Amino acid sequence: MNEGMALCTLSDAQCLTSSKLAEQLGLSYSNMSKVIKSLEAKDYIKRCVGKEDKRQMLFSITESGEQLLADIRTSEMVFPEVLGACLAD
Repeated sequence: MNEGMALCTLSDAQCLTSSKLAEQLGLSYSNMSKVIKSLEAKDYIKRCVGKEDKRQMLFSITESGEQLLADIRTSEMVFPEVLGACLAD
């Protein structure tokens, strides 16, 4: 769940530091680090060095990450009957 939220946030923002991403998602830096590691291993995000401050590490979504989001957005959601009735109201 946190991975999907991170991808959506990066897709909207283009490039963010891990601390800014953690702040926007309401995650601790420790948890954000785990999410980043997982997303990098799956090739959904990449690191890039800051243009103004070379010490700054920024993260951006890759084409694979964008494709995953596109697939999620276009997939049909199947809801249990009870939940579907609530959503139809």
